[in-house]
Amino acid sequence: MDALAMLRSFFLTMTLFSACFSHSIFESFSDVVNELDALQMYIPTLNSQNEKCKNHSLYYLDALKNLKIWASEMFDATGKIPSGILSGALHDLGNFDECVEIKVPYHRDKFHGQYCMAQFTIVPPKDVLIVHASNYYENNAYETYYNDSMWEKLIVYSADKTKGSRNELYCAFCLPSSCTHQDLKAALESNIRIRNNKSDFQLLVDVNEKSCQVNEPVTFSTGDVIFIIFLVTTIMMVVCSSIYGILIGKDPYKYMQIKGKFHDIIMCFSFPINFKKFTSESRNTDGLDCIAGMRVYSMVLIIVLHRIMFEFGSPMVNPKYVEKLYTKFETTLLLNGPILVESFFTISGFLATYLIIGQLKSSKRGINLGVFYFHRIIRMSPTYAIILAFYCTLFVKLGEGPFWLQRVGLEQERCLASWWANLLYINNYVNTDKICMFQSWYVACDMNFFLFTPVLAWTLWKKPKLGVALVIALIIASIIVVFVIVYINNLDAMFMLYIRVLKDPVSHNSFTSMYIPGHMRASSYFVGILTGHIKHRMNEKEVKIPQHIVKTGWILCAPIMLASLYTGFLFYLFEVPSLFTAIYASLYHFAWSICIAWMLIAISSGYGSWIDQILRWKPLVVLARLTYCVYISHGAIQLYTAASIRTPIHASVFNVLYQTGADILLAYILAFILTMLYESPIIALEKVLRGSKPSEIKKQSKNENGSAATTEIASNSNI
Repeated sequence: MDALAMLRSFFLTMTLFSACFSHSIFESFSDVVNELDALQMYIPTLNSQNEKCKNHSLYYLDALKNLKIWASEMFDATGKIPSGILSGALHDLGNFDECVEIKVPYHRDKFHGQYCMAQFTIVPPKDVLIVHASNYYENNAYETYYNDSMWEKLIVYSADKTKGSRNELYCAFCLPSSCTHQDLKAALESNIRIRNNKSDFQLLVDVNEKSCQVNEPVTFSTGDVIFIIFLVTTIMMVVCSSIYGILIGKDPYKYMQIKGKFHDIIMCFSFPINFKKFTSESRNTDGLDCIAGMRVYSMVLIIVLHRIMFEFGSPMVNPKYVEKLYTKFETTLLLNGPILVESFFTISGFLATYLIIGQLKSSKRGINLGVFYFHRIIRMSPTYAIILAFYCTLFVKLGEGPFWLQRVGLEQERCLASWWANLLYINNYVNTDKICMFQSWYVACDMNFFLFTPVLAWTLWKKPKLGVALVIALIIASIIVVFVIVYINNLDAMFMLYIRVLKDPVSHNSFTSMYIPGHMRASSYFVGILTGHIKHRMNEKEVKIPQHIVKTGWILCAPIMLASLYTGFLFYLFEVPSLFTAIYASLYHFAWSICIAWMLIAISSGYGSWIDQILRWKPLVVLARLTYCVYISHGAIQLYTAASIRTPIHASVFNVLYQTGADILLAYILAFILTMLYESPIIALEKVLRGSKPSEIKKQSKNENGSAATTEIASNSNI
């Protein structure tokens, strides 16, 4: 048996692909043997209109027949059509690394291996009669439909948004680098066209430009070089400042008083000083240390949610497992995880208002509200801009894989188009089809809401009755707006984490029209503003909450939060009427935030000591200072892992939690680095430029009074 016959006999057993070209698998085998060289299925560019591509493909075929190493590796790296297509396992990713590392010593001009992924879509016959559509998802109904047509199952699954598709498949091709994605698509279409004319169904093919990749040397653009120089300069500044601080003695604060502002600026970048401030303990006399634990635990759960989105949106060998999760009540905690963001909105509104009212009351000369806007921009923008610059420059150069350009490359394109919208905090309304950093919508919303906060806080302080009425009116208006928009546009009640949506969530209508606009989330923030005012009034009048109200509050809090969370299960399980959908969409944000507000009031007032000890644990107080940096940076870690996979994943809750453990560890390490290099120095630099004396800073940290601690907490209130 010659080499070609050996290859034929081996791969003919894996030609389910050819079943798409005729009425039966057996007829497909006959067609392949009698009409088509088996290898042409895996080297479709043999008849390419691109002369160079065609010549290289013919050379590849000839070398393969003679079992040359490079040609055998190229063929070996090509996907052979996945098993389990009818179960939703749609990807055969071949071997990416083996393909792109191939170098071919062609006598005319050298070429190398190119990895391409083609998408095939099977369009079933139009005359298929759907008989048992409702039974395909029930294991115990197998006897009812096991003898139905395969086409019936493909049609049912393709029309159900809760299921992964069964009529698509993705196959990798390893081809000469001279062939473009257009050459591959044209060649595949040419091969398919003949069979489509003979069949009662159609096979469509598409090859995305970003799905074809070659191993090219890394080149750096001007923007890349500038960003690298900036990073190196920052590190050198921190190193030099730290060495300088060590050399001047054990009491740098005393020395700073002598040397003046230039010395103060240098010491803002000192790692030992910033680390000492980072790990310092600051107890709050108002009982707000509990917020630290609330932020950390919420941040961990949000990382879990985002890991679920990346995992379930990736190629899987067992998508049926994920599809079953949509029917399980207990998994609603994961599938309705976006509700956790309401906690951050409520806390953010509470702390910002509480700080502003406190300063308004303590200042005899009044305060400049513009300072609050300036501080918020300085607090949020520099570190945020650095992450954006990373997305726009170096990120795409740090990895590779079958989906690297489709995910990280696409993210870079979106960031290059929309970075300015992010920095202006309008990316939740502008260029939403090209949103940069999927999680950045929260940062934009928080800044949108903060624009109202100083004015509302001033009104609550100066004219409490008018202020309370105004905030309540805004809460009611926010609820009505959501109800009207969801009802009129027939939107989902929440962001539904379906497999098809998670492939690219930011391009989905529910994400751009319902999930990220500020007016759809405002009620939670305004509840936080009202809560900040209530907390101040309680402190002023030394209000003690009656014991029966405390018990009632805690008794009601748990069921309301559970109802807000688990009612979402109904929308995964049933087609819910539009009216009920709109009611839930407009109220669940508000209901959740009311419970968070109660927890803030009760725990900080001493009516939740059983949970206060957990929330104010010192390690949580320290980790809470990293929350903002964790939020804006953890997406890069998760995107990297999702874009660099080489094989379809096996989805399971355990694997999600396992991956999340790594996400949390790496995210907090990265956040610590960002805090030491940028966030802490910038905050210290702002204080120096505003005229704060180092000695005053030292005294404040030593006294650990409630006002200082509240200021620290509120300065981080955006997350």
